[in-house]
Amino acid sequence: MRVVKILGLKILEWGSTISSADTNKVKKVLPVSLPSTGGRKSFPSYYIDGENSSLTLGGLLKVLSPDFSFNSIPVIRKLVKSHPILSQALNNIVELANTGYDIKFDSSVKGNMAVAMKKHITQKAKTWADTEADIHGLINKKIAQVMISGALSSEWVPNINLDGIESNFLVNPEHIRFVYNDTTRRHDVYQQVGLSEVPKVNTQGLIKLNPLTYKYFSLNGDTDLPYGYPPFLAALDSIHLERTMLDNIKFIVDQLGVMGFLHVLYQKPIFSGIPINTTNYTKALENFLDEAADKLKTGMKDGIVVGYQDDVEFDFKQVTKDITGVKELWDLNESNLTSGVKTDPSLLGKNHGSTETQITVVFTKMLSQLKNVQNLVKADLEFGFTLELKLAGYKFDSLEIVFNPSTGIDKLKDEQSEEIRIRNSNALYYDGIINLDEYARRHGLEKADQVNPRVMRVQIAATSDEDVQQKAKRKDQKTKAKRDATQKKQPTPKTLK
Repeated sequence: MRVVKILGLKILEWGSTISSADTNKVKKVLPVSLPSTGGRKSFPSYYIDGENSSLTLGGLLKVLSPDFSFNSIPVIRKLVKSHPILSQALNNIVELANTGYDIKFDSSVKGNMAVAMKKHITQKAKTWADTEADIHGLINKKIAQVMISGALSSEWVPNINLDGIESNFLVNPEHIRFVYNDTTRRHDVYQQVGLSEVPKVNTQGLIKLNPLTYKYFSLNGDTDLPYGYPPFLAALDSIHLERTMLDNIKFIVDQLGVMGFLHVLYQKPIFSGIPINTTNYTKALENFLDEAADKLKTGMKDGIVVGYQDDVEFDFKQVTKDITGVKELWDLNESNLTSGVKTDPSLLGKNHGSTETQITVVFTKMLSQLKNVQNLVKADLEFGFTLELKLAGYKFDSLEIVFNPSTGIDKLKDEQSEEIRIRNSNALYYDGIINLDEYARRHGLEKADQVNPRVMRVQIAATSDEDVQQKAKRKDQKTKAKRDATQKKQPTPKTLK
């Protein structure tokens, strides 16, 4: 029986065989009850729902199905290139989220080595993609992929010598399939290639991806299903309705014009030699109207329309006054659309009664929402950078990607908050409530740089108080001496006898 120490308490290692006597001893030592066996006891939700299964039947893998259509991702990918609102919403997020970054290493990495490792990443990142502007262009695409598909799907490909990263590929998330592994109780990742003749592709057109080089990070979801769903998915119905409205408006404009149409009535002419009740007379009337319409179109272009009094009646019919309700319907659908893309109309230049205070609140909220997108990119970059540096032979325990603030106002707010936190930490430290290591952890560091402060502020304060008291005492002494000297110079008054 193997015994290990946890939090200073001697307990049995997980999975060890224990007797009843040993069990009683452990119960006396441990503050809480621990499970006797490891492993998952609950069933994945897709087992219970019955629509998905991770079982292997007849040699075929039954992959997990998402709770949305994979086909929606390519649709959204096209819409963000052509639809004004989706395009602007995506552009806003990419511009605000890609703020630049810094790499922080663990305390074992000293200053010169950290500089060398950062320089190595900067140089190598320029070779990871063919068309992107080094790592910053690659980050733009990663942010866009998250917003379009709801997930970041990235493969970091080592070179043939295994001494660095050769390239970084963005794998379309709609081609990713997950299978629950009953043995590992984790999800195996496959790519749906669809070409059974490709090497390493099974008869289902699936190829298993390497978890040491491929990562899938989902933005959202609330079940065991590992798929992330597109954030813009809720906007598709409004876009469909908007297209229907645009088609109807286009039809009206094509048929009636933007402002309206000209209604012209002619006196029915009499053609000599053609009886009124014959087919030839009807054709003659049609030819007359066609010729009149051509003349009117030409006259309208020149700004001149002429006709005979009492023979021709002109009347311009306005269309706009009959479609005044269209604007309200359009604004309502547009409001639903902007909600579907998780963006306030004020950030898209749509003024629907927003106040300056409301815009400030919305912008602040958006900056907070961007953290979720940055966290996915951060996790992917930390994985890729770590792999690159480890392959290159650098030794370190961990690294962290820290994105810069989105705006100058945001940076000022962070600096002011940090200043207040420092003052609070100072008070807690000098009042004896926390030590220097706890002080450091309050500000995102693992531990303090040294055991004691470089300068004891309490002593400085005490010294300063002592100096003030000494100066005040000397000043009082000088004032008293001057007063005594003045009194000696004054004549002594005579007393009356």
